[in-house]
Amino acid sequence: MISTGSVSIMDVGRLRVPARGWFRLTDGEDMELNGATPDYIVWPEPDDSAKGKDSQLTKAIEVLQVEVQKWAQRPQPVLHKASERRR
Repeated sequence: MISTGSVSIMDVGRLRVPARGWFRLTDGEDMELNGATPDYIVWPEPDDSAKGKDSQLTKAIEVLQVEVQKWAQRPQPVLHKASERRR
């Protein structure tokens, strides 16, 4: 996967130019032609949209709530302010 920018080519149009690449944190694999695998696969039912239901959004909120709980329960560091340092 790459990000591109756009540059003007005289008076004939614009050209897309690669600007940066994307790599997996786990193994450094280039994402170009690799695609991203979703962490959660949620298939909406055919009539979900007509019912105003968004099953992907519902799953995202569920996952986020669990992550926020874990984050809130993480060990908190003891802060040492520079103004309170002993010299």
